[in-house]
Amino acid sequence: MLLTSPSYLEAVDRLLKKTPKETIQAYLLWTTMRAYIGHTDSKTRKSYENFAKILAGIDPNVKKERWKTCVREMDETLGFLAGEFYVRKTFGGTSKERGRMVIEQIKDAFIDRFAELDWVDDETRAVAVRKVKNLRVKVGYNDASPNMTDPVDLAKYNRSHYQAKS
Repeated sequence: MLLTSPSYLEAVDRLLKKTPKETIQAYLLWTTMRAYIGHTDSKTRKSYENFAKILAGIDPNVKKERWKTCVREMDETLGFLAGEFYVRKTFGGTSKERGRMVIEQIKDAFIDRFAELDWVDDETRAVAVRKVKNLRVKVGYNDASPNMTDPVDLAKYNRSHYQAKS
């Protein structure tokens, strides 16, 4: 593993070793709860929203309009789907394949150039080359998971995506 700041990771490791397990578990629980609180019932959501408002210095009685939350959720979901149509219209023809080819050429150039660096040991060079070769090239609309060109695959993705959220 190539690290740019090993001292940071060492400091995190020291901190984790001296932090009680219960504190780390509570932090992870709190982080997970905050990520999904918007998908809970109104009573649970209200308690958290009041807490957040108090922390922000806002009167808890100020109502956040639910439609704004719904529009934001829809916007985030549709943005992913609508992006594919924008890319197809704007970058039609062979542009996706040309983009993929340019990225593959950059990867090849990196591997060639890395072989010329005499200050890099063989083990590090081998790891770096393996990492470059393992990079997945993603250009334009998604044709992997879900395959944006396949309505059946898209329907399966949407069904599993929304079931996971609820």
